[in-house]
Amino acid sequence: MRVVIDVGGTKTLLVAVDGAGKELGQLKFPTEPEYQKFIDNLIDQLHKWSTKLSQPIQGIAIAMPGVIDYDSMHVLSFGNLDF
Repeated sequence: MRVVIDVGGTKTLLVAVDGAGKELGQLKFPTEPEYQKFIDNLIDQLHKWSTKLSQPIQGIAIAMPGVIDYDSMHVLSFGNLDF
């Protein structure tokens, strides 16, 4: 399965699709305001969800607000997230 992750200021949405693009399910949870807690929770949620769906994760796409400096390839800000 492939997972699309939409990170918002208050919630994070995961959508799983199969190789043909058919939706396998969605999972929502609050976005942790502290970066390391967010990452730890995201990894935990992905692991539990992959196990529940009995599908290995083959790819991930992430959508989040922010400003990127394309010359340095660094994220300058994450919109309303204090990461």
